[in-house]
Amino acid sequence: MTSAQIRPLDLTADAETVAGLFGEAFPFLLYDAGYLAHRIRAAARHHRLDLVAEQDGRVVGFASTQLDAESDLPGATVAQVVVAEAHRRQGVGTRLIDELRGHWRRIGSTMVAGRLTDDGAARFAARNGFSKSRTERISHRPLTGLPELPELPAGYRLRRLAELPDMHALHRIDSVVVADIPSDEPYSVLSYDDWVALHGSDPRLDRESTTLLFDGDRPVAVAWLDRIGDRVWSGLTGTDREYRGRGLARLVKIAALRDAAARGATDAYTNNDADNAPMLAVNNRLGYRPHATQYTVLRRVS
Repeated sequence: MTSAQIRPLDLTADAETVAGLFGEAFPFLLYDAGYLAHRIRAAARHHRLDLVAEQDGRVVGFASTQLDAESDLPGATVAQVVVAEAHRRQGVGTRLIDELRGHWRRIGSTMVAGRLTDDGAARFAARNGFSKSRTERISHRPLTGLPELPELPAGYRLRRLAELPDMHALHRIDSVVVADIPSDEPYSVLSYDDWVALHGSDPRLDRESTTLLFDGDRPVAVAWLDRIGDRVWSGLTGTDREYRGRGLARLVKIAALRDAAARGATDAYTNNDADNAPMLAVNNRLGYRPHATQYTVLRRVS
């Protein structure tokens, strides 16, 4: 059994190490100390708990949990546990999740969701009462040889987020598109202010490459890119319900990826639910190829 000690996260001292743990467990994610700090600030009203496991003066594990701000299910909770590879199967994760269980009882959790990618993590999750739910495909594309931008339909225009006076258009199209993504829980549309706190102020948001397509003054499609260094992640690509089936999601994503490549990005990643056939088709046509498989796991809390 591990001799690791469990303590609260010290953001100043621990953030870089925790970011490294995520990079080891989820190498396709864009995760750094600034993003961790943002997530903690944004979750101030959602009973967030952040813990680390420390052994011999080194942080070797991290766990976080909070009520899910974007779910309509009462007590819906998200959680994540990551342990340094060299310290796995030594009880570190078990110590961390034992602490989370007490927090779930205190905050009234009813359903806890997490994500994992490998068989070892799946076995750990199963031992702790989680079962696999949804499957996501993580895809990658080098940002070379991108398609040319198709001709825009008459009356349509592309706008980078940086060109817009505020984020209301992005909030509007995000609220429409996200609600239709396959999910285990009903989606809750956030108010503009809450959405800005959670998403619009994310330090990874690439305002120069995130692109919206307008029909007149109406935002009808979006390609949202986050960026750290020379890598971008598609946070969201989609089209207003009334405009689907016209190739607009592909058009706006080509525009965003070409802008990112022109500004030095070299690699693009995205995730899609395995049941989201339309977006998988869009990404396949754009040259994305399977990179990893990610699973959602769920645990009911009685």
